[in-house]
Amino acid sequence: MVVWGVPENYYDTYAGTVSSMTAAQAAVAAQAVVGSGPTTWVVVGDRASIEPKIRALGFADVQVVDIYGNPVQ
Repeated sequence: MVVWGVPENYYDTYAGTVSSMTAAQAAVAAQAVVGSGPTTWVVVGDRASIEPKIRALGFADVQVVDIYGNPVQ
């Protein structure tokens, strides 16, 4: 709280604040945190249940790697 300069009740009000945001407000907040450049998402979990859902989102480049970062065929 001190480092980021947020009020003492920040976490008490966080869920309500986020829930009351419009899509446009959320997009502005996300861009402020993430920026507008390329983004890499790392998704960890059961490949059999997660991979089809990720691919269904239509991302052009989905790379699967093992625990050492080696590509998986």
